[in-house]
Amino acid sequence: VHGDHGLDALFAAGPALARFGLPVALLPTVLVAGNTVRELAWHGGLLSSLPISLVVQLTRLEQLSVTSVALGTIPAALLGLRRLRRLHVPANALSDIPVPRHGIISLKVLDISANWFLNGLPTHFALLPLVTLNISLNLMSAFPATVQHMTALRVLWMDKNSIDPLPADLRGWSRLHVLSIENAGIANVPSGVGSCSQLRELHLQINELKSLPSELNTLTFLELLYVDNNQLTLLPNLGQLVQLRELSLGCNDLAGRIPAELLMLPSLAVLYTRFAGFTVISDHKSVVDRVGPRGDVCVSQCILCSPS
Repeated sequence: VHGDHGLDALFAAGPALARFGLPVALLPTVLVAGNTVRELAWHGGLLSSLPISLVVQLTRLEQLSVTSVALGTIPAALLGLRRLRRLHVPANALSDIPVPRHGIISLKVLDISANWFLNGLPTHFALLPLVTLNISLNLMSAFPATVQHMTALRVLWMDKNSIDPLPADLRGWSRLHVLSIENAGIANVPSGVGSCSQLRELHLQINELKSLPSELNTLTFLELLYVDNNQLTLLPNLGQLVQLRELSLGCNDLAGRIPAELLMLPSLAVLYTRFAGFTVISDHKSVVDRVGPRGDVCVSQCILCSPS
């Protein structure tokens, strides 16, 4: 992709190069020509290795995506790129992350998901000024304590790891907007989740939860709450979640009536309850009437509450 002053972005994928007959040997020349590249995507295939010595010459690089090239570590030289703000290295073979240099102070987004040899994070990770971190789909067998102290985070994805239990003290996550801990073997959500006062999205589906803390009701900015595919038998009062737009409760062990306060939430547009265990919506006709006009509500699941 060409900008006003030269090559702005380069997307190099082995299969695409083969399809169009482009010689890999030309890439180094294209890559450093004019030193204008701000975004580089390097995907495996014919591109089985990343030319580190060339990439570090791209002093204007802001985003780097490297996938499927079997990186065993993030080269320290990359972390010295002073303008690098977004680094995506999923689907590699990371087992180590080097000590950051001063140049890494610009890094805001880091995706190290799907690296099957990464079983934790070094303590120096807390020094990174990251606002978005994705560590999903790794072989983590315990909660990475370093993440607890990353106070600048706004978005945190930790799906598909075995990280139970969560720490009790979550005050370091007071700026989080999105927290996703899906399919992570979680049996308990600590009451400290109430410290995540800025949360907009909370993804806790496919875990082993039997209850939820009452402190969830204090997260008044929450818009999306997904707790389906757990073992919930009881819900706390969630009547203060006035911003909540979507609530997924499906595939749990709840019983009786859907709590009336849920159906009265002013912003609720989607309530998913299939296989949640509910048998009755409410004794109050006004609540049932309130559900009907909402075009996006899963009305068949909400009203029938039937597993069929």
